[in-house]
Amino acid sequence: MLSYFYPFLIVIFSVVLTGCSSVLSPVKVGAQHEYLINTVPTVAASRVGHATVLVMAPEAGPIYSSKEMVYTTYPYQVASFANNRWAASPSVMLQSLMVQTLQNTHHYRAVVAVPFPGHYDLVLRSELLKLQQDFTRSPSVIRLTLRAQLINANTNLVVAAKEFTIVERAPRNDPYGGVIAANRAAARLMKQLAVFCEKH
Repeated sequence: MLSYFYPFLIVIFSVVLTGCSSVLSPVKVGAQHEYLINTVPTVAASRVGHATVLVMAPEAGPIYSSKEMVYTTYPYQVASFANNRWAASPSVMLQSLMVQTLQNTHHYRAVVAVPFPGHYDLVLRSELLKLQQDFTRSPSVIRLTLRAQLINANTNLVVAAKEFTIVERAPRNDPYGGVIAANRAAARLMKQLAVFCEKH
């Protein structure tokens, strides 16, 4: 009698094992996409100066000091994309853009970044206050705010200070649209920062 049920038991057992294996298998996570902010703007070359500028990496609070890409859908609310992130922290990428942009003006003897053991005349300090994709409006926009200070390295006195705010419309309402807008916003910011530094 039992031999009659053996084929059915084997089928049932195999179905149960298949079900358990699917339950116990790792959860599939979406592919991670990493993006850069690396658009260097075209700047007008000016007369060659004699100052060396040390560019510090922008300081940033916890929200903007990681690789997370931040967005908002409601006022006073922030979140980060699950499967999309920056390839490096925004501070690192913006510092690189600052150095390249100021070098391209040819207005300085040298533009350097830390660590730098040599002599420098000016220090460019900055603070990243905001870099987020705003979905409270359509199409979404990137909001980029940076506070900059130019400091005399010999006296440690602030020569000039300014807060820059750039709002750039995203070409599409998704994370990649935000990446494109962030690159455009950063390029606009670098142009304004170059003028600010040269003026002072």
